[in-house]
Amino acid sequence: MARGRSAEAADAWREVEAVWRRVGEQPGRVEALAFAGAAVRKSDGERARELLQQALALLPTDRPLDAAAFLHESGNAWHRAGGVHEAVALWRRALAIRRRLDPGSRGESDSLNNLGVDAYYRGDMGAAARWFGESARILERRLPGSVELARALTNLGAAERTRGDLRAAEAALLRARAIYERRNITEPQTASMWNNLALVARDRGDFVAAEEHQRRDLEISRASGAEALAVAQSLANLGTIALMRGQADSAEQYYREALAIRERDDPGTVDTAALYGSLGDVALERRDLGAAEAWYRKNLQAVRKMQPGSIEMAEALIPLAHLELLKGRLAAAHGLFTQALEISQRLSPEALRMTACLNGLAKIALAHRQPRRAAALMRRSVALVEAQRSAIAGPDSRALLLGLHDEHYRLLLRAHADAGDVAGVFLAAERARGRSLADRLAEGRMELPSGMPAALRTRQRALDDQRVRVLHARDALDPAAADYPTETRRLNAALAHLDGQQRQLEADVRRLSPRYGLLRYPRPLSLEEARRALEPGTLALVYAVDLDRTCLLLVSRAGAEMHLLPAGEAALQKRVAAFRRALASPDGPYEGHSDSLGALLLGSAERRLRAARRVLVCPDGPLQALPFAALSRREGRRRTFLAERLPLHTVLSLTVYAQLAAGRRAAPARVPLLAVADPAQPEGSGSLGALPHSRQEAASLGRLYGSGARILLGHSATPGALLRLAPSARILHLACHGRADDEHPLASFLALAPADGGDGRLRAWEVMEHLRLAADVVVLSACQTGLGGETRHEGIVGLTRAFQHAGARSVVASLWRVDDQ
Repeated sequence: MARGRSAEAADAWREVEAVWRRVGEQPGRVEALAFAGAAVRKSDGERARELLQQALALLPTDRPLDAAAFLHESGNAWHRAGGVHEAVALWRRALAIRRRLDPGSRGESDSLNNLGVDAYYRGDMGAAARWFGESARILERRLPGSVELARALTNLGAAERTRGDLRAAEAALLRARAIYERRNITEPQTASMWNNLALVARDRGDFVAAEEHQRRDLEISRASGAEALAVAQSLANLGTIALMRGQADSAEQYYREALAIRERDDPGTVDTAALYGSLGDVALERRDLGAAEAWYRKNLQAVRKMQPGSIEMAEALIPLAHLELLKGRLAAAHGLFTQALEISQRLSPEALRMTACLNGLAKIALAHRQPRRAAALMRRSVALVEAQRSAIAGPDSRALLLGLHDEHYRLLLRAHADAGDVAGVFLAAERARGRSLADRLAEGRMELPSGMPAALRTRQRALDDQRVRVLHARDALDPAAADYPTETRRLNAALAHLDGQQRQLEADVRRLSPRYGLLRYPRPLSLEEARRALEPGTLALVYAVDLDRTCLLLVSRAGAEMHLLPAGEAALQKRVAAFRRALASPDGPYEGHSDSLGALLLGSAERRLRAARRVLVCPDGPLQALPFAALSRREGRRRTFLAERLPLHTVLSLTVYAQLAAGRRAAPARVPLLAVADPAQPEGSGSLGALPHSRQEAASLGRLYGSGARILLGHSATPGALLRLAPSARILHLACHGRADDEHPLASFLALAPADGGDGRLRAWEVMEHLRLAADVVVLSACQTGLGGETRHEGIVGLTRAFQHAGARSVVASLWRVDDQ
């Protein structure tokens, strides 16, 4: 029988040991015997342990730090050979010596890092984060700004992300990225950092940034000739991003390419098995339940054999449980979800993975008509999401996370509704909606503190300038050009990159500024708090749109009641779109739509509407684009529109309403009105022409408000003039061209007069960043200023949102094109 390579390697190391023995070199003998044992570990475990014990007996007692080095390297050899238990014992002995005799050394950091790697692959992410964090702190003292520190931070970020602390993960990874960028390093060692940044962005629902980071990782891995497994991991991650964006064909291509590499170079591992589960996800997306089940069971069988009770096993159980639930096999689904939940609670209780188990168990409880149990499960699930949300630095990133986990809030709201819990339904709705705007209002337009280093201010100005250049470049693209899709993707990726740099700057400012560090974001109002916040006579209509029904809450100081309306998201979307088309057509038959939608959405509230003095509408989902003022009620031949019956206001949530009311500042009396009309337009601006009748509009307002009014016309109506004068105005009236950008809502703009080399466009993000208002009302007398990009639970983001954030108590905007005359 032929001898294996491991035996040959062991013989070679024994020969080396003999040479060291003849020359009297004890350290060499230690290393040779340990490596010989590692070589035969798989083929002859007993012999391997004998060789290791011989090596340990020869450790130099008079040179303990040298002994620690030998222990460390011997641990590495045993770990590579699969002797994890022995490797960890060797590393721990090395660490104990180094901590006692050379604390804070590079050697101690190396031992800590190795123990972190072991904990990471065992699935103990809490221990991994502690080991990696301690290693990084040593390197920060000994080797600040070094590549070694960047690697340690990357490891720390990976552990924090896997255990569910996305904020800590991003902070560590962004610090690693800053080191690499300062040292201008783009070599293979940065690939892991980009990969983990992609995973953090993906977990938050920021798929644009996730894809950008992952492609950077893949590009570096391929260009550097990195091992095939690194390329396979990048391909698999790109597949997951594609699938989460609904691109099943692209996802399958990535997964199969990754699987081919792994089955060739890494068969029989959990990473290879995970790709079986990924292909099951593709099959499920295509509604091929049979193929999905086959892939999922293949994944679970492999993982259960290799790593029972691990995080990887929990991740294999969850999709199979969802599939069983989809097929109506409730008992089987319950068992699988329970197993996955027990593993997750033990190994990573803070991870979002837990929410998938809780959601599944809540669905089963609802199917069994146990809404209170379902509500209890979903409160735990939503609490986990909100714990992650509160740890994210920027409101927009927090909104992405809530959008990704929309189902959690739907299920919580449904459970409370089925239980008849009005207060629970209200709080579930408030927890979901408008949180991004509420957070921005809480930030109170914070500026960089006056004592902040000039370098941070320079970074902010540079980021602002770069963002403007990229936005201008994207605005200038020709949709008919052949390279339009490629250039759009390139510029969007550039914006995502700038967003990442902005988050890093915000993190630095928060770290250095006590004012930011003490900031507490608002919690959603309870039903009782919301009732007290409403003015007497105000009736709030709070809508919460679910997949198959809509919940309407009628809230006032007098009390609250709930009604379930028989129309879900898809049905409402279709009906609202048809109504808008009819209204936009000169001869459109809108009356039938107005009557039927009015009966559906307002019929249950009729008794309360008769007693109200004003109406406050909190729309949701498709109802964000519905002109509630145009809903009608028929009494005989008479049709009455809601706008004719009562004053009507719209707000994203009652939490936001209370913040806007509480945050109102006394407007300076110097300028009762600031009106902007007919701004001069640059040549070649396409459809943006003169607006001569808007001058008459502004003149009429000027006569009404008298000599104190300020009016900006033509070339004087520049963004700079508006930003300078608007903070003093009680009423701000803007009669100009406007454009809503559905894809990038904060790029929606008002077209003012160009000045100082600018294009004259005042974009929504510039309003949010640079304008401070004390206005009672802002009138956006331009086309479709009430439109923008609709984000689930965050409403329509665009110019209206921007002026609210800037401080306007009320904003009047249009859902339609507005003629000049």
